[in-house]
Order: sequence, then C-alpha cells, then structure tokens
Amino acid sequence: MARQAPYTLSGNADDLMKALVKDHLGSDAVAARDISTDYGWEEEADASAGPSISTDDLNSMYLLDALQDMADYTLTDDGNEVFFGVEVSSVPASVGTLTFVTRVGQYGEDRTGAENAMIFGIEYGNLEEPRLEFTAAKSRNTPVSVRYGVNPAYTASPADEVTPFTRTEVYVRGFSSNYAYSGTRAKGTRAPKWIFTGKLLDGPTGQYGKDFAVGDKVLVAYVGKRIETRINKVRVKVSPSGKPDISCECEVTGWSEI
Repeated sequence: MARQAPYTLSGNADDLMKALVKDHLGSDAVAARDISTDYGWEEEADASAGPSISTDDLNSMYLLDALQDMADYTLTDDGNEVFFGVEVSSVPASVGTLTFVTRVGQYGEDRTGAENAMIFGIEYGNLEEPRLEFTAAKSRNTPVSVRYGVNPAYTASPADEVTPFTRTEVYVRGFSSNYAYSGTRAKGTRAPKWIFTGKLLDGPTGQYGKDFAVGDKVLVAYVGKRIETRINKVRVKVSPSGKPDISCECEVTGWSEI
C-alpha cells in the first residue's frame, strides 16, 4: 500500500494553527469530522502576526499535539509567542458559536501596569490558600529534535544547566529547516519553574470575567514579593445558591521587591 503523501504547512504560526484546525474539524474536513454546522464551529480570521515556521509531516500527529508543539516552538520568540484557545461568541445573534482563536504575545490582558494593575493578596481580602513552589519535576536539559517526513533527521542539543540533574532527554519535533534550533528553543519550556497557586476571589477589588480572566497577567503580593503571574487555569464551581467559587492556577513570569 502506498504511503500517504506528506502533510506539511508553511507560514505564520498563528495562521497555520487555524488552517490545521479547519482541515481537521472545520469546513475543510471530511464530512465525518466537520463540526462547523452541527456545533457552530468556526475559525477566527487570519492575522499573520506570529513568527514564520515550516512543519514536517503532520500525518502522524494528533491535532492537539500539533497545535501545542507549534505553540511551544514560539515561546521564546521575544513577545511573539502564539497562544490558542476556543471561545464562545458573545454576539447575541451567534450565541453558541465556538470560535478557534489565536493570540500573539499575550492571550488575555496585561493587568500588571500602574494604571490597571490587578493585585491579589491576603491583605487585600481577595486571595485564599496561597502556595508558592519551585518545581523541576518536568524539567529536561537535553531536547532531542526529531524531523520526520520528506527529510527525516535527528539531533540532540547540548545539555545545559537548566536542571540540577544529569542528562535528561525530551523528544521534540523540529519545526523550520533548522530542526536543531527547535530543540534549543524547547529547553526554555522545560526548565524548572516557579508555580503559584491560590484562590483568586470575586469581590470589591475585582470580579472574574470583568477585572481578570484566564490568560491575563496579574500581580500577587506574597512572601514580601510582588509576583507577576499569568492565569493558566481557572476552575469555577457554582453552589446551589448560585454563589461562584473561583480558583486559579498561575505560572510565575517574573517578580520584584514590593
């Protein structure tokens, strides 16, 4: 049986993500996978704002894995990182429409500036159960870039000092013609990191969905520091009385003395 023709893409990372989703789930997908009509699925218009990449053969990848690999590749692009997500349309005429979106540089709002700073802290009454930890549980210091398809290749980037351990490998797909560079970029995404968790509470100082939301950068006052974090995960529970219980998990992106 003949091998399936390589499925490759080239262009701006944010546009390629939308093209990939459209091919697999949208109007360009085969009928069995097309959810654009039954589920109101659509892709945001191309913005051509992300860095340029060229993929290897994507036939062997699940859709989410391919999107995450593309996003990981852009993480160290100095402000041009590409984030992706699915949003529900807020336009009354399109209620229920799911839209695949991409954002370059920042998924949500930057709420760390002097004029619009959103600060959480025990002393402000909007933070409960804070926890700050440094973890190297998923860190790796030797990315191994593997390129499949038309021009298969393999290379291991030199180990560096991003972990306190001996050589620990992680396999990453090479994007662009310089597949070794993809491995170099991947080190930053797998370095040890600070994680801050806590319950960010609704109240007079800020309301979820209005003053802060998933993807936003916010400030946390804790252990004598002002910690800049990005809200990566949000869990919302609603009690029988209708009172929401909101907890957020954030990744530390930087900090300074208060």
